[in-house]
Amino acid sequence: CCDPPGGGPLCCTAFCCPCVVVGQLWHRIVERGGGGTVLGILCGVSIAAYVLEIIVDAILAPMRVGWIFRFPAGFVYLYYMLKIREAAAREGGFQDHPVLCGNECCETYWCLPCIACFIMRHDIAAKQPGYNYQGCGNMAGTVHDLPA
Repeated sequence: CCDPPGGGPLCCTAFCCPCVVVGQLWHRIVERGGGGTVLGILCGVSIAAYVLEIIVDAILAPMRVGWIFRFPAGFVYLYYMLKIREAAAREGGFQDHPVLCGNECCETYWCLPCIACFIMRHDIAAKQPGYNYQGCGNMAGTVHDLPA
């Protein structure tokens, strides 16, 4: 998961704030310029899920059932990641790996950071050989944006 051309920065970003990597992938693979919108949607959904979790847990204390709001948030991420996988496969040259837990849906839902790293590493290597992931500084994820 943490191999070049992503390394530690890509793994940390994908694990701690997957909305950034998914937005960058959307910009790189699906729709140039659309990554900011996807990033905003995913950040909003994530924040709303956690706020609802805190409120519900505070109201229903000592029962801790607020985590249930994270499931719908996960399905929003799943929607965007499946679209990204589909677009990457259409672009050609993308060799998806063998699915570990039965199907793409299950694997993408439960292993989102690893799948996001895998696709980003592949995309950087294919479209910008010699570049490395530079974090969340821009929508391309690398120092320079993709050539037009």
